This record gives sequence, structure tokens and C-alpha cells, in this order.
Amino acid sequence: MSADEKLEWLTDADRQELDARRQWVYNHPGFFGAADTVEGKLDLIAHVLKAGHIAEGSRRYAAQCLGVVLGDAVAQARGMSWFMVSSAAGRAPCLGIAGSGIRIVTVTIIDDELTAGRPVDIHHMFDYFCTSVDRLKAETMRAGSA
Repeated sequence: MSADEKLEWLTDADRQELDARRQWVYNHPGFFGAADTVEGKLDLIAHVLKAGHIAEGSRRYAAQCLGVVLGDAVAQARGMSWFMVSSAAGRAPCLGIAGSGIRIVTVTIIDDELTAGRPVDIHHMFDYFCTSVDRLKAETMRAGSA
């Protein structure tokens, strides 16, 4: 985290916004899996992407909704929580581990990939975030024991 950034607990309004984004994803037709597991969340994101349910005019919002559900999967797999990162640029949702300085941002990654014209491999993204969290945890532990 940069010096001007700080993690803040979610406000009620932040929780409501994240929940609204989740609902945008969970309310898509044609998905009959269970989205309460990590794999179910990833399958749901892949379904929405494959079904082409992201209209060009609302692509950024829709992709960020998918990024919230991707974050939920990472949080579930790695024991993380949602926070807001606050800086001079504003506030944005991120995943973190309280007291560790570890934070990652999943909300914008799918939009970034779509904007760049790259295919979205949601399982690869998930693996990347989990590997990054594992590496950051190990670095934090090594720094704490030095």
C-alpha cells in the first residue's frame, strides 16, 4: 500500500453497493449451479461472460459486478475480507487481511481485460490472485520474523 492509502471498514452504503453488484451477477438466467462455493462463483462468472450478458453500453459496470464476485471467491478461498482503500484519488473496494497491509483489487480486472480486447480466463485470474495472496502472506511472515 502506498503511503497515502489506508484501509477503511465498509460502511453500510459500501455493503449495499457490493450486494447490488452481486445481485446483478446472481440474477442472470440460465445458470443452474450453486454459487455458494468458490467453484460455483467462478462457473457463474464464466457463464455470464460466455452468454454475452455484458452489453457494450454498460460493460464497465457489468464487468465490475463480475469482479466483485471474483473477489468473493478469492476471499472465501484465502480468508480475506472486503474493505475500502482510501487515497487522494478517492475510495474503492478491495480485499484485505486486517492488520497485515495485504490488499488486492479484483473489481476492475475483468473490465481491464475486456477493454484491452483480451479473452477473460476467470480460473486463471482466480489462480493469479490466490498465488499473489499466498506470496504476500509469506513475505509478511518472513518480514515479521526477521
